[in-house]
Amino acid sequence: MLGVNASSAGVTLETSGGSVTSRGAIACSGASSDRIAQLAGVDMRDYRMVPFRGQYSKLVAGRRNLINGLVYPVPDPSLPFLGVHFTRRIDDEVLIGPNAVLALARHRYGRLAFSPRDALATASFPGFWRLARRYPRYAATEVTRDLIKPLLIREMQRYVPSIQGSDVEAGPSGTRAQLLRRDGVLEDDFVVRRSPACCTS
Repeated sequence: MLGVNASSAGVTLETSGGSVTSRGAIACSGASSDRIAQLAGVDMRDYRMVPFRGQYSKLVAGRRNLINGLVYPVPDPSLPFLGVHFTRRIDDEVLIGPNAVLALARHRYGRLAFSPRDALATASFPGFWRLARRYPRYAATEVTRDLIKPLLIREMQRYVPSIQGSDVEAGPSGTRAQLLRRDGVLEDDFVVRRSPACCTS
């Protein structure tokens, strides 16, 4: 999305493929939601989309019999992340996780992915530092488990004591688009805002 021009007559979206005009538009843009909202004239000073990278592990083919269903911890209602959990899929693959580690790029999934623009957007938002001060132990634990496999295996053994490091291999990864408020609180669900320039009916 390159631009949003809204008026009482409708909205024109400027994209790399050309312009699209309609009576209205609903933007559900994931990791770029805050930026798209700003393009539409929405005041987003109290919000920032902060990306978290989620790395899955998975059981190797010969050890999938360790899990016959779903194994999930009791969630912490103050955080939208579950920590270690086991999910058996319909193709019999067993995924573990994902974890939740601060990402320094919104649209790239690798552990070393870095975008100066995205990293600056996170670091310059007061809500990020308020969040970091609130959960330093949780953040440190997630980072160390991401980097040191034996620590991750030890956490898995809380739920499946017989699991060993050789039973686990790297799985897919992705980025969670997490909306953060200026007060350091993570939004659990959607925030809906109307462009002030857009039509009201």
